[in-house]
Amino acid sequence: MNPLPTFRVCVVFLLFISFPNNIVSQSAGDIVITEFKPDPDCVSDANGEYFEIYNTTNSVINIDGWTVTDNGTNNHTINNSGPLDVPASGFLTLCRNGDFNTNGGVSCDYSFPFILVNSGDQIELKSGPTTITNVTYTMSFPAGTAAELANITTAKNNGGIIVQADLINATTTIPCGDKGSPGALGNTILPIELTEFRGDINGGEVELYWTTVSEVNNDYILIQRQINGNKFEDIGQVDGAGTSFIEHEYSFSDVNPHPGTNYYRLKQVDFDGSYSYSKTISIDIKKEGGTHLYPTISNDKVTLYFPESRFSQNIIVYDISGKEVLRSEIKPWAGFCELGIAHLSQGHYFVQLFSDIDTTVKRFIKQ
Repeated sequence: MNPLPTFRVCVVFLLFISFPNNIVSQSAGDIVITEFKPDPDCVSDANGEYFEIYNTTNSVINIDGWTVTDNGTNNHTINNSGPLDVPASGFLTLCRNGDFNTNGGVSCDYSFPFILVNSGDQIELKSGPTTITNVTYTMSFPAGTAAELANITTAKNNGGIIVQADLINATTTIPCGDKGSPGALGNTILPIELTEFRGDINGGEVELYWTTVSEVNNDYILIQRQINGNKFEDIGQVDGAGTSFIEHEYSFSDVNPHPGTNYYRLKQVDFDGSYSYSKTISIDIKKEGGTHLYPTISNDKVTLYFPESRFSQNIIVYDISGKEVLRSEIKPWAGFCELGIAHLSQGHYFVQLFSDIDTTVKRFIKQ
């Protein structure tokens, strides 16, 4: 008789792993607290306290599962029963009382359960063990007046840490008569949001392109260039869009880049004279061939770079009327020449560089 076959039973254990809703790692300063009101006047503290946060990144951030703490024993884990998204470059408001009709007319996105002490307290927002933003205030604000963050860029650069000196009083009136701007900009200065800044070489010129998705009080943008380790110099200017929350595309042509590596950055200037810088990009220009003048806008000197020659090079500078204002001679093999222009009047000038075999004309602006 044949033996009965042997059956082996394999038991498979399925391991179910639960992941939190918000598994994307965030960095300090990705969210900053931009406004809070610890002492409402038109309604009670229990009804009117709130704080506002702003997403400094270009991506939506889900804060469900994050924790909110104060300077005492209060600790609250956000539980929205689903994502609680802070829009990219947008605001979200958290209130003690989420009812618009009884909280003084504030539109709230989430309700938290603990009080904010009028005379001084702390609001801290954490993702896991990481503090994303923290505001500490050590004195009272006028009754019914929210505290607003003065400058978002400063707070982001400080890793989301905000102190009393970073705060200003709100001036916008909400429906109940108190001062604040929950869910909106108010007096807070937003940075220019650059989504692109790049440069391309086109026929010996450098074409710079940048795109903004938001601008606040942006008067103008200076284009700056650095060469040979020297300080950045202004080479051009374009008008800003003032205050705008739609996309704007900009471009600028550097018609006389320096042979070698050129470094570029943008200096954004507000209507009040305050300013900030973009990142720096580099563009390499091959050194062989061609004549270059830099900078094209200057108040003290310009430099001509040209291929080495067997012939002497003569330089004549003319003003816009064609009058000769400067003359110089360059010996063979020099390769470059600095021209002092501090004594010239402001305006447009043409530089004629000629030898026994050819003539080149460049132009610059004396500031």
